[in-house]
Amino acid sequence: MKKSIIFQLLILMLSIAATAQVPEALKYKAIAKGKWGVPLPRKDISLQFTILQGNNEVYREIVYTTTNKFGLIDVNIGEGIPSMGQFSDIDWSLGDYYL
Repeated sequence: MKKSIIFQLLILMLSIAATAQVPEALKYKAIAKGKWGVPLPRKDISLQFTILQGNNEVYREIVYTTTNKFGLIDVNIGEGIPSMGQFSDIDWSLGDYYL
């Protein structure tokens, strides 16, 4: 009985700690396509991401990457080259943010 209570408290503490973490980066996956809708395999591309809070820009970055053989890109927002603000300075507790 005592071990069960301790185990349940441990699980509760771990779940609280896991939900309180600030993201270090946001995963983003997409397929890059040309103007005719055809995937772009093995192409060097650049992406610009902007994070907004309402109408206010709080962070902007540029990411350079290469698509795979299917045109898929897989990047982490927050690990690119910042052009405005710092990803780590975003206060996620202030409300909703948009990409």
